[in-house]
Amino acid sequence: MRTTPGLRWWIETAVVAQLVGRPGNAVAQELRRQIEEVPLDALRAAIAYGVDEAVAVRSAAIKPEISAGAFAEHVVDALWDSLLHDEACQADERWIARPFRLTADLDTLLRQASESREAAARLEELQWSWAKQHSARRVHHIVLGQDEPSAIERVLDTRRDDQGWSQAIEKAGDHGQLDPVVAGILRNLPYAER
Repeated sequence: MRTTPGLRWWIETAVVAQLVGRPGNAVAQELRRQIEEVPLDALRAAIAYGVDEAVAVRSAAIKPEISAGAFAEHVVDALWDSLLHDEACQADERWIARPFRLTADLDTLLRQASESREAAARLEELQWSWAKQHSARRVHHIVLGQDEPSAIERVLDTRRDDQGWSQAIEKAGDHGQLDPVVAGILRNLPYAER
């Protein structure tokens, strides 16, 4: 099975969500329709292949704290469970990349972020202030990977430095129920040399 743009978006945003400590998006209905006739073993293989690619382009930025192989295995399992149970992939603190680890006093905001756009915006602001203390290049490689252009940019058919980047994130997020903090991270990614 070829990795479709919808499948690639779902995989890439799930990887980013796990690395920043947020839930991944549930399978969009359009993607569910695209894959409903695909044999399960072929679909699982396509997911595993896509996850391996998504993790590989981020592996240098997440090591040594996170094992790329173990992380990829976790994401494949989480996406598969998400697909079978029609729910979002839940965040797991074991896989949060160092620049996105939050201090204990932000835990309350994390819980509130799923209930309130204002809390999500405040969390995003605090999370970025924390993440910006780390290398902008490392943060960039965690979120988009090292490919030029990134898989997310290819799926959205726009570059992150294009004027329509924020609108492309919003439009794609609307179709795939993208977590508002993950959407904010993608929209506001600090510029760094690739």
